[in-house]
Amino acid sequence: MRKTDGIKIQSLPKEEVRLTCLTLVESVNLMQERSSYFGFIKLVLLKISNLDNVQIDNMTIQDAIALIVYYRMYFWDDEIITESPALCPSDFIGGYDDEIKRDELFIRIGDYRFTPFITVKKAIEAELFCQSSGDIKNLRFYILGSGCTKTIKDGVDTIMSLMANSKDIGLLKQYDALIGELSNITLTLTHDSGKISIISENGGEPIALPFQGSLLLSFGL
Repeated sequence: MRKTDGIKIQSLPKEEVRLTCLTLVESVNLMQERSSYFGFIKLVLLKISNLDNVQIDNMTIQDAIALIVYYRMYFWDDEIITESPALCPSDFIGGYDDEIKRDELFIRIGDYRFTPFITVKKAIEAELFCQSSGDIKNLRFYILGSGCTKTIKDGVDTIMSLMANSKDIGLLKQYDALIGELSNITLTLTHDSGKISIISENGGEPIALPFQGSLLLSFGL
């Protein structure tokens, strides 16, 4: 059974994460279990890592995605996932700052504080709230809202109010920038594509790849 060496992630600094290669049958079966988007990310990590349910819940979405990208890079021979431009999973892996502290990094928007450390658990809750509201096209704003230190509804209402007031749009960009810099995945929730995207600095030129439905998270044939 092939496994990686220990991987260090910002969310769980005391843990040594190891990923295990799935068989082809396990990979195909995993794709058939796909449900909600962030719920699927959690399911994948439960299958491929040595992390338990609580550890994954408390991991940031950036680190969760980074581990899946690392898996594809390590076990799938870093194969090209997009042809124009030709990018591989390794093109999306960057670096992060060991000194970042969760309780010291936040931004105030309206009446609430927002943390860029959006956990997998919070993202799943936000996605379910988004689905129940029939507003799936705005999923990225629900994920942004889940960073609110009060309730997800408070956060979503605040973000949506901000969207309606162009003079405050700079706050949204600042918040998005904080989220994007926390991990070895550069993540953006306000890209022009209208989707949650990860950024490659391939060739020194930033390229955004929407990862909703992308090959980065495909485990089938």
